[in-house]
Amino acid sequence: SVLQGWSRPIADFNPWRQSQTAITAWYFLRDGFSLAYTIPVLGPPWSLPFEFPTYQGLVAGLASLTGAPLESCGRAVSLAAFYGTLPAVNLLLKRVLGLGWERWFVLSFLLLSPTYISWSRAFSIESTALLLGIWYIFWFHRWILRPTPVNGAALLILGILGALTKVTTLFLCAAATVPI
Repeated sequence: SVLQGWSRPIADFNPWRQSQTAITAWYFLRDGFSLAYTIPVLGPPWSLPFEFPTYQGLVAGLASLTGAPLESCGRAVSLAAFYGTLPAVNLLLKRVLGLGWERWFVLSFLLLSPTYISWSRAFSIESTALLLGIWYIFWFHRWILRPTPVNGAALLILGILGALTKVTTLFLCAAATVPI
C-alpha cells in the first residue's frame, strides 16, 4: 500500500534526492517561491537550480494551505500526481490503441507495480514529471486529430512545464509522439 510507511523519514530510499527536494520545498515554505531558490547542497552561493520547481512549489503551497507536515504534503502531491496520470493512460489506451476492457489490466498493473508504489509516495518530482509527460502525450494525440487553439495551448503548456520540471521525461514523452 502507498500509505505504508507514510510517516517514516524521507530518507527511506534515495535519501539524497528526496532530502534535496524537501530542502527546496522547505525554503519555499519559509521564504516564498523563487526561481533562484536556495539549495544548500553544493556550497556557496547556495543556489544551483536543478529543475523548475513545479513539485516543490506545489508541496510548499499545500503545506502552507493545510498546515500539515512538509513530508506528508510531499507524499500527498506525489501520490495525487501519480493517480492523476491514470485517466490519461486510460484515455490513451482507449483512443490510441483501441483497447476495450483490456486497458483495465494495464491500469491495475500500474497500480500494483512496486516501482510505482515506491515512487508515488516519495518526496520526489518524478510523479509530477510523469503526470505532465503523460498528459502531454494525450494532448498531442488530441491536437493531431483536432488542431484547435485549446488543444494547441494545452499541448504547449504541458510540454513547456514538463520540460522545465524534468527535461529527461520530456525526451521520453516527445519520443512517444514521433510517428513510426
